Amino acid sequence: MNILQNINGKNYQLALVFASVALLFSFGAAFASSQSTSQLTVNSQDNIGNTITGFFTTLSQNGKQIATGFTPATFTLNNTQTYTVQVGSFGKLMFDHWLDTGSTNAARDISITSNSTITAVYKTVPQPPTGLTATAISSSQINQSWTAPGNNGGSAITGYMIERSSDGGTTWSTVQSNTGSTTYSDT
Repeated sequence: MNILQNINGKNYQLALVFASVALLFSFGAAFASSQSTSQLTVNSQDNIGNTITGFFTTLSQNGKQIATGFTPATFTLNNTQTYTVQVGSFGKLMFDHWLDTGSTNAARDISITSNSTITAVYKTVPQPPTGLTATAISSSQINQSWTAPGNNGGSAITGYMIERSSDGGTTWSTVQSNTGSTTYSDT
């Protein structure tokens, strides 16, 4: 068989190769158009609603990190594919929830089909309590009291966890999960 077949002065094999290339090109263009993209913008605000910026954000797909940025961060996503967006905390501000879903998980899965914006809400970490005092009542009882912090981070403090260490602070065990107040009696 010849590489080029000439029938009535026309090269059909060459025409078939060109037709195949054209078909592949047209299929590729159709495939690319079905994989259109949209922009996802990740914003951040405090729990009062003030815009805050600069929180590290990662975009992953199938467990692999594919992009990072700082809020407000904008990523280009392939429509209908699922991605994981995760935001971090920084300094005295910690992630609280996603504004649109209320989810308190800093990592969330998302799939979009048009330009979208999501907002991470942050709260201030409370200051520590002050003025801890411990009074020995007997050989088997100690009473503790302290002053609640002046800044509660925007959320009411309803109690404190009391832990005990018997090895100089290497390991700790919880003796009271929530005091419900600023006092505790350990017996």
